[in-house]
Amino acid sequence: MKFLKNLLLSFVFAGFMALGTTSANAACKVHLGDFDWDSANVHTAIASYILEKGYGCEVQATKGSTTPIMAALFDQQIDIITEVWRDNLVQLIEDNLAKGNIIELGVNTPSSTQGFYVDKPTADKYNLKSVDDMKKPEIAKLFADPEAPGKGRMTSCISGWTCYTINLVKHKVYGLDKYYTNFDPGSGGA
Repeated sequence: MKFLKNLLLSFVFAGFMALGTTSANAACKVHLGDFDWDSANVHTAIASYILEKGYGCEVQATKGSTTPIMAALFDQQIDIITEVWRDNLVQLIEDNLAKGNIIELGVNTPSSTQGFYVDKPTADKYNLKSVDDMKKPEIAKLFADPEAPGKGRMTSCISGWTCYTINLVKHKVYGLDKYYTNFDPGSGGA
């Protein structure tokens, strides 16, 4: 319940910030940036509803991938985004906060983590405890990639998402690229 209360308060505060010095009775226009993943779509829809129904604002939401939406936010073509994977954009966000191009209102969802995950029964059965364990040829065979004989498949992020590039680098640095493909699932719902 506390989570939902904080989520709602975040959107209400964002609405007040978007209104700036206009009164609640005055018409306002707010441009929201919406990303191409489900949780961002939900947050944007909630914020849109509050701004439209609660404050009488005219709301426009532009949907897109991270790079163009964040560029539009930094250039002040978009007023509000309701969610961002901050760890993927640390330097860009820090630079724009320092320049005063953006303000950070707080966290609306618990922090999300990124990494390589294996289900617990498989990890227990094969004693998988670290990335190094994944480099055993007999383990890579468990995750065989039908499109790359002799390699395992690790499902990554969608090509174009920052985490896809991060995973490519991790594959190389950890030496996983010798054993696995960095598989692009093709869509956020995969």
